[in-house]
Amino acid sequence: MDMEKILIIDDEIQIRKSLKYVLSIAGYEVDTASGEKETLEKLDGSFDLAIVDMILENTEGFALARKIKVRCPDIKILFASGHFESASFLGKEVEILKKPLNIEHFLDKVKEELGGKEPSCLQNRSHKKLS
Repeated sequence: MDMEKILIIDDEIQIRKSLKYVLSIAGYEVDTASGEKETLEKLDGSFDLAIVDMILENTEGFALARKIKVRCPDIKILFASGHFESASFLGKEVEILKKPLNIEHFLDKVKEELGGKEPSCLQNRSHKKLS
């Protein structure tokens, strides 16, 4: 079974590195991008989920997410921000994960967005809390 593939988009390198580490340990395949240009270069239809920061250096999260959805209509999107908690995206209210992220809540939201599936490597093991 293929690993679920996640793209983290954040202009802060420490956040990209930290989230990549947490998601990799949890059993996901993870790539990162620092902004719009790098994101659009990496989109190849293979990602299941994009985690998008709301405020990026040269764009805002919703604008980038719209471009992602045009290229990859089936991709799921989670938003994260230190400033917002909810907003409307493509006509529906979305939760925005509050930074700093609670890792357990973050992993639960990732799992929920991916249809409630555990990462492929964990499907036959019990879920362990990362702390």
